[in-house]
Amino acid sequence: MSFATVGNDPYWRPGELEACSEFFGEESHKDPRVVIVRNNTEGITNHDAKIFLAKENALSNGKYVINSMNSFAHTACKISCFNQWSEASINHPKFVEFSTKEDLYNCDLTFPYLIRLNNLATGEGTYLVHSESDIEKYFPILMEKFNSVGGYKKKLFAIELIDTKREGCYISYRIAIAGDSVISAYARISEDWLAITSRFKTDYKSLFVQENKRIQRIVQENRDEICRSISCLGLNHQGLDLILDKHEKMYFIEVQPFYFCGNINRTQPPFWNPYKPKELVSWLVNEKNDLYKEIPEYYDNWLDKMNHFRLAYKSLKKSYNVWAESVT
Repeated sequence: MSFATVGNDPYWRPGELEACSEFFGEESHKDPRVVIVRNNTEGITNHDAKIFLAKENALSNGKYVINSMNSFAHTACKISCFNQWSEASINHPKFVEFSTKEDLYNCDLTFPYLIRLNNLATGEGTYLVHSESDIEKYFPILMEKFNSVGGYKKKLFAIELIDTKREGCYISYRIAIAGDSVISAYARISEDWLAITSRFKTDYKSLFVQENKRIQRIVQENRDEICRSISCLGLNHQGLDLILDKHEKMYFIEVQPFYFCGNINRTQPPFWNPYKPKELVSWLVNEKNDLYKEIPEYYDNWLDKMNHFRLAYKSLKKSYNVWAESVT
């Protein structure tokens, strides 16, 4: 068995190539059995997408495809993702597409909400508006951003702000899904709406443990729905961003095929990611014996990148075996 890759070839994440090779053999473009589309979505243009789709089509006749370019729009264009989730009855925040300030003044979203570009990540090109005066303030900045960046299917949209606060902090969760398996899930905490790992502070320690326990329970209770949020997009190996409201109702936010797991050229083991902030990394290292008793899945399935990707590609191989039986 062998595999071929298509895309802008982002680097292999720590432990990923070894795991891929274990289950799918060597990389070869000579009659591969598996085609893996590997894109960093933020680096893809409309032109690139057409080229990579053509390359996939040339390789994929009768092949098993991981993260097909036919579904790439759902990873790079959040509006496309939300529309597909609506058709599949996957819950997500309310949103509206817009092009002018007047569109926002007349939309049916209730303040506060976010206005943003639909194809950027980590809060870039996203602004929280509480009133029409905030629209007046941020709309020109957003339009300047819109006109200065490229990207795939660039659009503007406004999205409902879900109240995720617990103990005064905003919480979000990153879940990695491969095939029909949830590989890992962890919590991210911030004092503002952008809840990402780098916002961690020492004061969040007890909340961090609490929320990492919570997401393990949520995954156990909703595993099928979480996996379906990826499969309904026609995808099979993604990072999923999820939030919960105060009643633990799930809201699906976005998917990312190249979810960051560390880069051997600029991050360090033993964890690779998180690699910052220092307060979080030092705590996870120094207090591992006690923390492992509380949140073992976080250590085993996320921090251990070799195990993380081995679980992911093992699940993908299982899905491949099911597919192979169906086509023979």
